[in-house]
Amino acid sequence: QGGDADLAEIRQVGFMLNGGPARGSAFFDDLMTTPRAQEGLEGQPTAITPSRDGLNDKVTATAAPIRPGQVVTVEVISDGRVVRTLLPPTAAQHPRIEVSWDGRSDDGRRLPEGQYVIRATFRSPGEGREAEMAKEQTVMLSNRPAWPAIKYTSAPFFPIGVWFEGWPAAADYPSDPKGAEKHYDRCFADLAAHGLNSVAVPNCPENLWETLLRSAERHGIKVVLEIRPLVELVSSSRPPDEQQIDDAVTATVKRLSHYDSLLRYQIRDEPPPEMIPNWVAVQRVLAARDPKHPAFSCFCHIESVRLVRQSTTLPEVVFDIYPFRADTPPGDTGYFFPALRGFCEAAGELPKWAVLQSFAMPGIWRYPTPEELRCTVYSSLAAGATGIFFFIYQTMSNRPDKMDGLVDTEGRPRPLYATVEQLARELKRLAPVLLGLRPVGSTHWPGDKGLPVVFTHFTDRKGRAYLIIANSSPTAAVKVPLQAILAKNRISLTDLLTGEEFVLQAGTSNLPLPPGGGRVMLMQ
Repeated sequence: QGGDADLAEIRQVGFMLNGGPARGSAFFDDLMTTPRAQEGLEGQPTAITPSRDGLNDKVTATAAPIRPGQVVTVEVISDGRVVRTLLPPTAAQHPRIEVSWDGRSDDGRRLPEGQYVIRATFRSPGEGREAEMAKEQTVMLSNRPAWPAIKYTSAPFFPIGVWFEGWPAAADYPSDPKGAEKHYDRCFADLAAHGLNSVAVPNCPENLWETLLRSAERHGIKVVLEIRPLVELVSSSRPPDEQQIDDAVTATVKRLSHYDSLLRYQIRDEPPPEMIPNWVAVQRVLAARDPKHPAFSCFCHIESVRLVRQSTTLPEVVFDIYPFRADTPPGDTGYFFPALRGFCEAAGELPKWAVLQSFAMPGIWRYPTPEELRCTVYSSLAAGATGIFFFIYQTMSNRPDKMDGLVDTEGRPRPLYATVEQLARELKRLAPVLLGLRPVGSTHWPGDKGLPVVFTHFTDRKGRAYLIIANSSPTAAVKVPLQAILAKNRISLTDLLTGEEFVLQAGTSNLPLPPGGGRVMLMQ
């Protein structure tokens, strides 16, 4: 994934063979992810499968520290014989040298499976061979076949969901399976009764996974379940071994994939850019073992979205935006629109799921007003979102930060829950249409054409045209001149929720939008 800036930085600290960072490799050679050898030689990963599928295709070895003028040689050894020279004798000019090996010999042949040694030899001029020092790193080479290209078989689905805290102590519910099952049944029945169809569940203990999935199944709730063993692989400071990933994925799939309530496997919430190589490795293996249930992560770094898109195939991009800080004035959407625009541009034409703020935290975040929440939902739809999650369902007074959610500790609704229910019922009616739409042209953002709205034109599979538009102001109603957002002189628009019809004729018609309101409209 590294670009010219990455390569320039590497050249300042050492040498890089094989043309610099390998584009398309799951493990890119970047100073953020390459381990720093404190002394001698260190290589990562320690097991490679150079099938050129982007996973563990090469090992990057770092030799350090090196005194200026030392002559350094780096070779690959098998049974005492040099099979590849990675760096011929070279007078070092920097304290670190990095080289990479792709499992091939000097003449490009693919070497047989087995144990190899990367040896770095350090020699100071004038000190004789007795002053020569060698450091070694063992690498296991496996010629396992390449992973297949990703092809998901999951059915289209529009999640209308909530984030649901899975750790019993945090959400104050029983941790034993029987007690937790009663809690899940009450909560999932409540969510279904409010028009919601899915939950994203972090932190659930492994002994409750099946209990939660069975309860969700009874109530028609789909589950994005965080899988702790996979989270740990993604979060590792070192590239995980490919076999280690496969073992963890295979065990997870065997245990959980048969549940109808399972929607996605969450493999790391909000992975920062430096974790994306590990994320891609886990996601790739998971796609091969269970194409029906893709990997899932909510991204809060736009750069992470860009890196993931460059590296792999995704069924959708999921991102969260929580703009209503404690000091954000009522009616002010904070950084919501710049963040939404950035995420959507990074996601490109991939489907988008948005996780939106519906919580408060004393002194840090405030609850959005109903109009502000409606504004963020319909603006996300206008930007192409085909899934909405609300963060978060439970109030967690046991946490040090005292997070306030949509229901209190006894499950009683907080004031914003009624707005979420209304939005959920609207989304349920719109979902069949929204899932079949494709954007036509780019999204227009607030301020474009001097209008305080966000809107995009779409078509469905039958070629019918649609307009999705949202008022960017949660406090002021607007009347949008239709001639400013439509190309034709006469056109009819029908609001899919209200049935209202608006006709543009001779440039005189306006489209009214209430504070924070939006419309999904069929154009004829």
